[in-house]
Amino acid sequence: MSRRSQSSVEHGMGVAVRRYADQVPRLKDHYDEADLARLLDGAPPSTPDEVSITNDGRRLDSAEAVIAFFEELREKRSDESGT
Repeated sequence: MSRRSQSSVEHGMGVAVRRYADQVPRLKDHYDEADLARLLDGAPPSTPDEVSITNDGRRLDSAEAVIAFFEELREKRSDESGT
């Protein structure tokens, strides 16, 4: 992209950002339980295929599976750091 084209794109994005800044909710670094409940209020329920899948193919489709996965990560990181 030429400098002129890039400058035009950046200028155009600046205009769009200024125009819509008051209409788009600001992202936060931390969402508490009330924030998440507000964000998800009215959302349709999840479907059976909406689960996290690890790189090795494990489906984290229950609280127990998620806890076991994080325990494995903690153990692996502890072994790698030597603590």
